[in-house]
Amino acid sequence: GMVEKPQLKFKSPIDNSESHPFIPLLKEKPNALKPLSESLRLVDDDENNPSHYPHPYEYEIDHQEYSPEILQIREEIPSKSWDDSVPIWVDTSTELESMLEDLKNTKEIAVDLEHHDYRSYYGIVCLMQISTRERDYLVDTLKLRENLHILNEVFTNPSIVKVFHGAFMDIIWLQRDLGLYVVGLFDTYHASKAIGLPRHSLAYLLENFANFKTSKKYQLADWRIRPLSKPMTAAARADTHFLLNIYDQLRNKLIESNKLAGVLYESRNVAKRRFEYSKYRPLTPSSEVYSPIEKESPWKILMYQYNIPPEREVLVRELYQWRDLIARRDDESPRFVMPNQLLAALVAYTPTDVIGVVSLTNGVTEHVRQNAKLLANLIRDALRNIKNTNEEATPIPSSETKADGILLET
Repeated sequence: GMVEKPQLKFKSPIDNSESHPFIPLLKEKPNALKPLSESLRLVDDDENNPSHYPHPYEYEIDHQEYSPEILQIREEIPSKSWDDSVPIWVDTSTELESMLEDLKNTKEIAVDLEHHDYRSYYGIVCLMQISTRERDYLVDTLKLRENLHILNEVFTNPSIVKVFHGAFMDIIWLQRDLGLYVVGLFDTYHASKAIGLPRHSLAYLLENFANFKTSKKYQLADWRIRPLSKPMTAAARADTHFLLNIYDQLRNKLIESNKLAGVLYESRNVAKRRFEYSKYRPLTPSSEVYSPIEKESPWKILMYQYNIPPEREVLVRELYQWRDLIARRDDESPRFVMPNQLLAALVAYTPTDVIGVVSLTNGVTEHVRQNAKLLANLIRDALRNIKNTNEEATPIPSSETKADGILLET
């Protein structure tokens, strides 16, 4: 059924305007080596980076000592039995406080996130799973979005190891939505690569190190749904429940083969990744900075994918930019507003009236239907521009002119 958009209940409304670089959401900076004031200073343009705010914990990630727990071979602690407990659902500040107290007394925790990016422009974090050696927590990051920054006390504490699997996007989502940063990251993805396992997915680790078979079914689930269904709850819990035991096994293997330092280096690089709005992204793409749009003229990818002739680029660009504007305005993904296939169909068939637009395919979206008149006009104007541009171009032999004419007839 229809899920009401959780964004409507957020205390701070979503801002997709990109009217300034991304400003870290930190309110205070626990476990700091450099004060917050220094970390919230705008850095001026340099050759490759437009003005931006630096990653506020970069210095700490590079300089904090690791907990001795991560550096030595220790006996593996078996995962708690799956059936002996149920995960603890956290969606009030009271429950959050009591979870935080529990986490403060740990030596390591496992963390994962579930993200939704279809009915939102940048995406929203819907759920956070945290497992200790004793308990599994499921945190409602939609309801507690404004409160979760208090977890920095644990997340940036270098003496508590944070185990993630493939954290490279989690690190981005944590800072973008929740103002959370990670000091003391151990990424089991990089560990599995260093050890040379045949596959590096969490599913592979679960099957081979925890004897647990996962279902792929829930990777595409809508994690905004409340209450979570039983199978979704189980799928979410499984992502972190066994991860600390897997970490024990991987850490011991890495120390034995003298590869731990390399994995901790890779993990630090992941933890230092910084979210930036597309408009302020580095001029040369960099693995250290994530922006939703990485390319200068992103519509060119569509032209290549759908084999669109170069003379139609004007039209592709106009449709692409209209779609982007509407998606930002309504906080929807561009593909919800107008999927790529639909955009390509508008370019191929160039309908110039309302009927033509709405009857194009059975996949016409609500946004396109509501704006059919505007889109028909946009297409008509673009075609006129293309035609004029072509007529101004050097004359070409008549046989080709004819072919060109057919292409532009509507």
